[in-house]
This record gives sequence, C-alpha cells and structure tokens, in this order.
Amino acid sequence: MTAGTARQRRPDRRNILKSYNQLTLKQRLRIAAGLKAGLSLTRIARTIGVNKSTVSRELRRNAGGRGYRPEQAQAQLQKRRVLSMGGPARPGRAASGDAQRGRPMT
Repeated sequence: MTAGTARQRRPDRRNILKSYNQLTLKQRLRIAAGLKAGLSLTRIARTIGVNKSTVSRELRRNAGGRGYRPEQAQAQLQKRRVLSMGGPARPGRAASGDAQRGRPMT
C-alpha cells in the first residue's frame, strides 16, 4: 500500500447482532398508502426502510377480507404484546408451569 491509501476493514459479520424492531403505525400507514398507489412490495419496503420480506410478512399476517388495515394491524400488535408479557391468561389455562405442577407462584 502506498502512503495515504489505508485499506478499510469490513466488520466481522459474526459479531454484529441483528436487531429486531416491529413496524410502527407510521410505517404501516405508509404500506397501506403504497398499496393504494399500486406500488410494488419492493418499492414500499425501500420507502419505509425495511426488507421486502418484512412487508410481505406484514401483509400475510394482517390482511383480511377487507384488505390491509393498518390501524387494525397495530391493535393486533398491542394485543399480542400484552399476551407475550404475561397479560391476561386465556380461559382454562394456568398462568404458569409452576401452577400446573402445584408449586406456589412467586
């Protein structure tokens, strides 16, 4: 190498932790607007800064008989989040494995 031309090292990909962020309501609204405008999933994904598979998965998960409804998708997210954090138990199910084994819950 000559003076002044330092070679840049790429970061070791094994040490980079992938972060996972859920779509925001604003991103969901932009997906709906893109669909209404007839944009491709790839174009919508670039616009909101996510991978096209994220947009595809969002539509598969949250589109119903009346199409994609971003407000309803956001409400479902909030509902799933409460349940995943030990929210209200579903009827007929114990709250934890300890209760099923007869141990006191702490």
